[in-house]
Amino acid sequence: MKQVLAPLLALLPGAAFALGTADCDMARLDVIPEPWEDYTATFANGDVRVAAIDFMEPVTGPMHLVIVSPPRDELGFRQCRTIMRDEIYGWSWLEFSTLDASYDPAKGLVFTIEGDATADDGFTALPVLVTITLNQSTGEITVGETPR
Repeated sequence: MKQVLAPLLALLPGAAFALGTADCDMARLDVIPEPWEDYTATFANGDVRVAAIDFMEPVTGPMHLVIVSPPRDELGFRQCRTIMRDEIYGWSWLEFSTLDASYDPAKGLVFTIEGDATADDGFTALPVLVTITLNQSTGEITVGETPR
C-alpha cells in the first residue's frame, strides 16, 4: 500500500521531500549509467566510493547516489547507503561531472553535486545543489539540498 500511495502523495501541492539515505537494497549495478568511469569516483584513499544510479523511472526523480564508505563491519565490509530525496524519488538529473569533495575536520567528508529536482507540481525542474556530509568514523550521512 505504501508503494502505491507514495507516488500519489508526492504529486499533491505542497508535498515535501524528506532528503535522506537508505540501505543499498535498491542499488543495482545495472543502473549505473555508462560509461561507468564517468559516473563513479573514489575518495579518502579509495575507502569511499560514490556512484550515480539512474533507474529511468519515475521520470520525475530517477537519479540517486550510492555511497560505499567506512565504518567497516566485523567482516571488513563497508556500509552502503543510497542517497535519495524521499522513499522512492531521487533527482530528475544529477550532473556527476560537478561532484566535488572537501574535508571539514568538524563535520567529515563533504560532497556537493549539481542537479535538478522536480518541483511539487510534478513538472518543473528546479536547479539544486545537493550537499552530502559523511562522518567516516560513525557512518552518519546527512543530506541537504539548496536552490542554485
